Amino acid sequence: MMSSSDEEELLLLALSCKRKRRRWWMHEINEKRERLGEYHRLCVELQSHEDLFFKYFRMSRVCFEEIHSVLRPSIVKYTTNLRRPTETRERLAICLRLVHSAYFVIQTFKRYTKIICTFFEILTHSLPAI
Repeated sequence: MMSSSDEEELLLLALSCKRKRRRWWMHEINEKRERLGEYHRLCVELQSHEDLFFKYFRMSRVCFEEIHSVLRPSIVKYTTNLRRPTETRERLAICLRLVHSAYFVIQTFKRYTKIICTFFEILTHSLPAI
C-alpha cells in the first residue's frame, strides 16, 4: 500500500509530465499555401498564357517583370531561422491584384491563404514602393 506522500509524489509527477497544448507559429492551412494558394496555383500557370496573364494583372508579363525588377530591392524580405518570407513576385502579385481588382480586401486575403496580419504587413510594406 502507498503512503499519502508517495501518492502526492506520483500525482505531482503525472501533472508535470502532462503535455501542454502546443500553439503553432503558423496555422496548417497557411503552411499549404505553396501548393494551394492562388499565386502558386494560378499565377504560375498564367505565365504560359499571355492573354490570361494580361486579363488577371492588367499588364503584360514583360511589364510585370520590369516592375518587379525595380521594386524588388524595396519589397524583399530575408529568410530567418523561424520562417521563409513571402517571395517578392507574390508580394507584387498581391498588391497589383488588390489595386487592379474590384475584390474586397478580405476576399483577396482568403484567396492567397495569408493570415490577416501578414497580408496587411505585405501591403503596408509594398504599396508605398509602388
